[in-house]
Amino acid sequence: NNRIGRNLRDLLVQPLPKQKTLYCFRQVAVHFLLETSSYGASTTSEGKLFHWLIVLTIQGPVIVEDTCLCFTALGGLPGPYIKWFLEKLKPEGLYKLLAGFEDKSAYALCTFAFSTGNPDDPVKLFKGQTQGHIVEPRGPRDFGWDPCFQPEGCTETYAELPKTVKNSISHRYKALKELSAYFVQHHNPAESLSG
Repeated sequence: NNRIGRNLRDLLVQPLPKQKTLYCFRQVAVHFLLETSSYGASTTSEGKLFHWLIVLTIQGPVIVEDTCLCFTALGGLPGPYIKWFLEKLKPEGLYKLLAGFEDKSAYALCTFAFSTGNPDDPVKLFKGQTQGHIVEPRGPRDFGWDPCFQPEGCTETYAELPKTVKNSISHRYKALKELSAYFVQHHNPAESLSG
């Protein structure tokens, strides 16, 4: 998905600890980020199986990303099915889903799964979560459900926030920060790519 790829590149430009590894990390993210289907998958068990199918297919390092939007009143739905809920309902419909509920709280969850490509190495999961509320849509309609998700402590929706502010608090940024810290501590991604 080109929008997600652009969003990741924007996030990767943010200052990170030990910046000397940023360029290598960017190479891994840009070359091996794959959008996956979440049909019937949780963000852990089935997601790992799907991840291994990709690893076996390309026989190299892989990063897989999954994003969920979870409504407390609906027991975590739409969760990993947010893409299909959004296609049918748009941001206005997502807001209306909670019309009969007092609790409008929700959280955005991003999970990155990383594999070295070696079947003996475990898949590593890196999660980022942002608490918030589902609100009547406001702001530009150019990035998914951003118009109806208002992060906790903010008066603006993701869509209304300046990109730099959103990227500093978003679920994706938090997960990417965890993944980056893992690379800084455990790997030289450029070596993983050449192996």
